[in-house]
Amino acid sequence: MDRSKQLMRQRLGVVGAFLGCVLLPTVIFFAERANDSLPRESFPYGWLAGILAVMALLVYSHIVAFGLSGHWKLTHARTDTLDERELQITHRATGQAYGIYAIMCLIMLYVFIAARTDLLGPHMSFVRITDKLLAFELLYVAHILPGAILAWRETPAPPERVESAEAV
Repeated sequence: MDRSKQLMRQRLGVVGAFLGCVLLPTVIFFAERANDSLPRESFPYGWLAGILAVMALLVYSHIVAFGLSGHWKLTHARTDTLDERELQITHRATGQAYGIYAIMCLIMLYVFIAARTDLLGPHMSFVRITDKLLAFELLYVAHILPGAILAWRETPAPPERVESAEAV
């Protein structure tokens, strides 16, 4: 596979990962709403299939965007195992990622506060339902954001570099 196709595949994986992070709480919210209107003995199999499909999207996109490209290992590697170029691009990506992450956390904090105090009205009740899931997703985003920036901006590593990183 040539580099442009591999880069496009990585970018689609990044989009899929973040799309999955948005879809998962949305599907769970609607599943809980639908479950409230069903009789106790029935089970919403359609919603379960939706949740499993979103989870499959998350796993597949994580493998495509971060696992196959080696960006996950690059951003989670010890600094003494990286060369100067890898240190530089990892440092730049991590700095940008945590700047974005800090803004995301502040927005989430303000939304939680506003939803808990009913400042935004009763239509914000989905925050009450999915706040634990969103906290776990913020942790996941903290781990994938530096790799996502690398996967979006950097050309894929040559196969021999990825294999040597796996050996370390």
